[in-house]
Amino acid sequence: MSVARFFRELHEGGDVIVGPFAVEKRNATAHDDELEAAIESVDQAWRAELPMKPPPLVMPAAVWAVRMMYRACQLLVDRDVEPQRVATAFAEPCPAPTSTAVCYSADLGLRVLPDVITLARETSPDDPLLTALARQWPLSSVGVSSLKELDVSPFINDPCLRRLYADHIIERNDASRLSDPRAAEAVREALGGHWESARGELTSTLVVKGDE
Repeated sequence: MSVARFFRELHEGGDVIVGPFAVEKRNATAHDDELEAAIESVDQAWRAELPMKPPPLVMPAAVWAVRMMYRACQLLVDRDVEPQRVATAFAEPCPAPTSTAVCYSADLGLRVLPDVITLARETSPDDPLLTALARQWPLSSVGVSSLKELDVSPFINDPCLRRLYADHIIERNDASRLSDPRAAEAVREALGGHWESARGELTSTLVVKGDE
Protein backbone atom coordinates (compact mmCIF):
# COMPACT_ATOMS: atom_id res chain seq x y z
CA MET A 1 0.00 0.00 0.00
CA SER A 2 1.53 3.30 -1.09
CA VAL A 3 1.00 6.46 0.97
CA ALA A 4 -0.77 8.00 -2.02
CA ARG A 5 -3.25 5.13 -2.26
CA PHE A 6 -3.77 5.27 1.51
CA PHE A 7 -4.63 8.97 1.25
CA ARG A 8 -7.01 8.51 -1.68
CA GLU A 9 -8.89 5.65 -0.04
CA LEU A 10 -9.02 7.50 3.27
CA HIS A 11 -10.86 10.39 1.64
CA GLU A 12 -13.04 8.24 -0.56
CA GLY A 13 -14.55 6.70 2.56
CA GLY A 14 -13.24 3.21 2.03
CA ASP A 15 -11.22 0.88 4.21
CA VAL A 16 -7.51 1.58 4.20
CA ILE A 17 -4.57 -0.80 4.24
CA VAL A 18 -1.14 0.11 5.55
CA GLY A 19 2.17 -1.62 5.09
CA PRO A 20 4.61 -2.66 7.84
CA PHE A 21 5.85 0.17 10.01
CA ALA A 22 9.00 1.84 8.79
CA VAL A 23 10.36 5.36 8.79
CA GLU A 24 11.03 6.19 5.16
CA LYS A 25 14.52 7.36 4.33
CA ARG A 26 13.81 10.09 1.82
CA ASN A 27 15.92 12.83 0.35
CA ALA A 28 14.66 16.19 1.62
CA THR A 29 14.23 17.38 -1.98
CA ALA A 30 12.60 14.19 -3.26
CA HIS A 31 9.07 14.36 -4.65
CA ASP A 32 6.34 11.75 -4.58
CA ASP A 33 4.42 12.67 -7.72
CA GLU A 34 1.61 10.20 -7.04
CA LEU A 35 1.03 11.49 -3.52
CA GLU A 36 1.22 15.13 -4.58
CA ALA A 37 -1.33 14.50 -7.33
CA ALA A 38 -3.67 12.89 -4.82
CA ILE A 39 -3.29 15.82 -2.43
CA GLU A 40 -3.96 18.32 -5.22
CA SER A 41 -7.14 16.43 -6.15
CA VAL A 42 -8.46 16.46 -2.57
CA ASP A 43 -7.48 20.11 -2.18
CA GLN A 44 -9.45 21.10 -5.27
CA ALA A 45 -12.51 19.18 -4.07
CA TRP A 46 -12.41 20.77 -0.63
CA ARG A 47 -11.93 24.26 -2.05
CA ALA A 48 -15.14 23.81 -4.02
CA GLU A 49 -17.04 23.00 -0.82
CA LEU A 50 -15.71 25.77 1.42
CA PRO A 51 -17.84 28.93 1.68
CA MET A 52 -14.79 31.20 1.43
CA LYS A 53 -11.46 31.07 -0.32
CA PRO A 54 -8.86 29.12 1.69
CA PRO A 55 -5.14 29.94 1.79
CA PRO A 56 -2.83 28.57 -0.90
CA LEU A 57 -1.65 24.99 -0.72
CA VAL A 58 1.82 24.44 0.74
CA MET A 59 2.62 21.03 -0.68
CA PRO A 60 5.57 20.08 1.62
CA ALA A 61 3.37 20.63 4.69
CA ALA A 62 0.53 18.58 3.21
CA VAL A 63 2.86 15.72 2.26
CA TRP A 64 4.38 15.72 5.74
CA ALA A 65 0.94 15.61 7.38
CA VAL A 66 -0.26 12.71 5.23
CA ARG A 67 2.89 10.73 6.03
CA MET A 68 2.40 11.39 9.74
CA MET A 69 -1.12 9.97 9.59
CA TYR A 70 0.09 6.99 7.58
CA ARG A 71 2.67 6.24 10.28
CA ALA A 72 0.05 6.67 12.99
CA CYS A 73 -2.25 4.18 11.26
CA GLN A 74 0.65 1.75 10.88
CA LEU A 75 1.15 1.92 14.64
CA LEU A 76 -2.54 1.18 15.25
CA VAL A 77 -1.93 -2.15 13.55
CA ASP A 78 1.62 -2.89 14.70
CA ARG A 79 1.77 -2.49 18.48
CA ASP A 80 5.16 -4.18 18.85
CA VAL A 81 7.26 -1.37 17.38
CA GLU A 82 10.08 -0.31 19.69
CA PRO A 83 9.37 2.99 21.51
CA GLN A 84 12.55 4.58 20.15
CA ARG A 85 11.49 3.90 16.56
CA VAL A 86 8.10 5.41 17.29
CA ALA A 87 9.66 8.51 18.82
CA THR A 88 11.94 8.87 15.81
CA ALA A 89 9.00 8.61 13.43
CA PHE A 90 7.09 11.43 15.11
CA ALA A 91 10.11 13.63 15.74
CA GLU A 92 10.16 14.75 12.10
CA PRO A 93 9.06 18.39 12.11
CA CYS A 94 6.83 19.99 9.54
CA PRO A 95 9.16 21.21 6.76
CA ALA A 96 7.48 24.61 6.55
CA PRO A 97 7.19 27.21 9.33
CA THR A 98 3.76 27.60 10.87
CA SER A 99 1.51 30.01 8.99
CA THR A 100 -2.11 30.29 7.90
CA ALA A 101 -1.38 28.49 4.65
CA VAL A 102 0.60 25.76 6.41
CA CYS A 103 -2.22 25.16 8.92
CA TYR A 104 -4.66 24.72 6.04
CA SER A 105 -2.27 22.48 4.09
CA ALA A 106 -1.43 20.27 7.06
CA ASP A 107 -5.14 19.89 7.75
CA LEU A 108 -5.52 18.06 4.44
CA GLY A 109 -3.73 15.17 6.11
CA LEU A 110 -4.30 15.78 9.80
CA ARG A 111 -8.06 16.27 9.87
CA VAL A 112 -8.43 12.53 10.55
CA LEU A 113 -6.20 12.92 13.63
CA PRO A 114 -9.11 12.95 16.16
CA ASP A 115 -10.38 9.62 14.80
CA VAL A 116 -6.89 8.10 14.88
CA ILE A 117 -6.39 9.25 18.48
CA THR A 118 -9.75 7.78 19.48
CA LEU A 119 -8.68 4.40 18.10
CA ALA A 120 -5.22 4.66 19.67
CA ARG A 121 -6.65 5.44 23.11
CA GLU A 122 -8.66 2.22 23.09
CA THR A 123 -5.42 0.34 23.72
CA SER A 124 -3.15 3.10 24.93
CA PRO A 125 -5.05 5.81 26.84
CA ASP A 126 -1.95 7.96 27.28
CA ASP A 127 -0.30 8.49 23.91
CA PRO A 128 1.99 11.52 24.35
CA LEU A 129 3.24 11.59 20.76
CA LEU A 130 -0.17 11.83 19.11
CA THR A 131 -1.39 14.18 21.83
CA ALA A 132 1.57 16.47 21.19
CA LEU A 133 0.72 16.46 17.49
CA ALA A 134 -2.88 17.36 18.31
CA ARG A 135 -1.78 20.21 20.54
CA GLN A 136 0.52 21.58 17.85
CA TRP A 137 -2.23 21.59 15.19
CA PRO A 138 -5.46 22.82 16.85
CA LEU A 139 -7.30 23.38 13.56
CA SER A 140 -7.11 19.65 12.90
CA SER A 141 -7.58 18.31 16.44
CA VAL A 142 -11.03 19.57 17.44
CA GLY A 143 -12.71 16.81 19.42
CA VAL A 144 -9.54 15.54 21.07
CA SER A 145 -9.96 15.79 24.84
CA SER A 146 -7.44 16.96 27.43
CA LEU A 147 -5.84 19.65 25.28
CA LYS A 148 -5.09 22.97 26.93
CA GLU A 149 -3.42 26.28 26.04
CA LEU A 150 -3.81 25.84 22.31
CA ASP A 151 -2.38 28.50 20.03
CA VAL A 152 -4.93 29.34 17.34
CA SER A 153 -3.27 32.63 16.37
CA PRO A 154 -1.69 31.31 13.12
CA PHE A 155 -5.12 30.76 11.51
CA ILE A 156 -7.93 32.32 13.56
CA ASN A 157 -7.88 35.66 11.70
CA ASP A 158 -8.23 34.04 8.28
CA PRO A 159 -11.97 34.20 7.42
CA CYS A 160 -12.07 30.77 5.80
CA LEU A 161 -10.13 28.89 8.48
CA ARG A 162 -11.89 30.81 11.25
CA ARG A 163 -15.21 29.53 9.93
CA LEU A 164 -13.81 26.04 9.37
CA TYR A 165 -12.57 25.92 12.95
CA ALA A 166 -15.95 27.08 14.27
CA ASP A 167 -17.75 24.47 12.19
CA HIS A 168 -15.47 21.74 13.60
CA ILE A 169 -16.26 22.89 17.15
CA ILE A 170 -20.00 22.83 16.48
CA GLU A 171 -20.00 19.51 14.61
CA ARG A 172 -17.86 17.75 17.23
CA ASN A 173 -19.52 19.48 20.18
CA ASP A 174 -16.12 20.39 21.61
CA ALA A 175 -16.99 22.97 24.25
CA SER A 176 -13.42 22.95 25.59
CA ARG A 177 -12.40 25.13 22.64
CA LEU A 178 -14.72 27.91 23.82
CA SER A 179 -12.24 28.75 26.59
CA ASP A 180 -10.42 30.81 23.95
CA PRO A 181 -12.44 34.03 23.41
CA ARG A 182 -11.46 34.11 19.74
CA ALA A 183 -12.82 30.62 19.17
CA ALA A 184 -15.99 31.45 21.09
CA GLU A 185 -16.50 34.52 18.96
CA ALA A 186 -15.94 32.49 15.78
CA VAL A 187 -18.60 30.02 16.88
CA ARG A 188 -20.98 32.87 17.71
CA GLU A 189 -20.46 34.28 14.23
CA ALA A 190 -21.10 30.90 12.62
CA LEU A 191 -24.29 30.27 14.59
CA GLY A 192 -25.70 33.77 14.25
CA GLY A 193 -29.18 33.88 15.75
CA HIS A 194 -28.86 30.33 17.06
CA TRP A 195 -25.90 31.23 19.29
CA GLU A 196 -27.73 31.52 22.62
CA SER A 197 -29.43 28.12 22.48
CA ALA A 198 -26.38 26.38 21.04
CA ARG A 199 -24.07 27.98 23.59
CA GLY A 200 -26.16 26.44 26.38
CA GLU A 201 -25.82 22.99 24.83
CA LEU A 202 -22.07 23.36 24.40
CA THR A 203 -21.61 24.71 27.92
CA SER A 204 -23.64 21.82 29.36
CA THR A 205 -21.33 19.41 27.57
CA LEU A 206 -18.32 21.19 29.02
CA VAL A 207 -19.73 20.90 32.55
CA VAL A 208 -20.41 17.19 32.12
CA LYS A 209 -16.89 16.58 30.86
CA GLY A 210 -15.47 18.55 33.74
CA ASP A 211 -17.37 16.44 36.27
CA GLU A 212 -16.12 13.15 34.90
